[in-house]
Amino acid sequence: MSKQLNLMAYKNALLGNQNSYKFALGLAIINTIKSDRKISYTKIAKEIARYYFKHHFIYKINETNNLNQKPIVITILEEYMKIKYGKKIIPTKLTNNDLDNLSIYLIDPSKMKCKVNDLEIKKKLNKQGFFYYTLPCWQHASKENGKKYYSYKQKDENDYFSYDIDEQEIVITDSFYKLITKEKELLKYITVTEWVKFAEKFNITPRLYQKISLDKPKRNNQKFRELFDNIKILEGNICYICGEKIIRKREKTLDHVIPFSYVYSCELWNLATAHKTCNSSKGNKIGSPNMIKKLIRRNENLWELDDDIPAKYKKKYYKYFKNTFNCKQDIAIRIQKLVQDCKEAGFQQMKSKRGQIL
Repeated sequence: MSKQLNLMAYKNALLGNQNSYKFALGLAIINTIKSDRKISYTKIAKEIARYYFKHHFIYKINETNNLNQKPIVITILEEYMKIKYGKKIIPTKLTNNDLDNLSIYLIDPSKMKCKVNDLEIKKKLNKQGFFYYTLPCWQHASKENGKKYYSYKQKDENDYFSYDIDEQEIVITDSFYKLITKEKELLKYITVTEWVKFAEKFNITPRLYQKISLDKPKRNNQKFRELFDNIKILEGNICYICGEKIIRKREKTLDHVIPFSYVYSCELWNLATAHKTCNSSKGNKIGSPNMIKKLIRRNENLWELDDDIPAKYKKKYYKYFKNTFNCKQDIAIRIQKLVQDCKEAGFQQMKSKRGQIL
């Protein structure tokens, strides 16, 4: 019989990690639990795939404190995307078919070996999947009598759940189920907060809490369209990427020069007009060094405009631009620092084209 659980006990169960698996498991359980208290490995694995796909491919979040040892979940995701998309741009969302396939590989990585050519990756896929280590380690993994290594039992129980590798399901204890029913939102908050505390030690990224929780802010570029159409300095009819004039209105988009998936907000200083096709080809990359120089120069000129900004645009001008920087000199410093941090986080930068006009 499991002991009575509380929020502090749950928080303590999450601690002591080399990677973020425990946080992912806790969040998956909280998000998928039903009244029968049974959750299949497949259902949990789909949640795990969804979390790590967004974290790794979209936000470039590192999930381990051992940079020399890539978690098997990340290896599986990378190989799956390589097989399916090759050199094509990876989509921003997994399909149901992707989730079905990935859930199989996360439970048993060896089922993926036949699709992989790299011998080193094949060896790694011989190892056990997400559940093999994570479930026994939820509260603690015990060592074999007289031996130095841990015993990862594939059928066991703890104060939170019982699990069975053959049945491929976990059964939540009465005490944990009652805690989830009563404190679901607080448990989610604790899980994400502890995940953030763990990840912020080796990640340089803004708004880490929102990214880990997958709480995506509204990507509302439309509120700036009128400014780009009517404030000359913003060069609303020129594509920042190719440098050509934008002829048709339906071709015009607003691009985040430093990727939205890194800065995670819509700010006037980081937006520039671009052809729809140019914007799509840029994808999740940082604008080229020439584009960054041009962006800095444009923003410095915009700073000087101040009193000449039409009254109807003043509120947006101050809220989304002027209040972001301390002074004109701060513009270049802040943008260059963000670009450097973005690159260190793993985002690629476009190359400047020869002869491109600045």
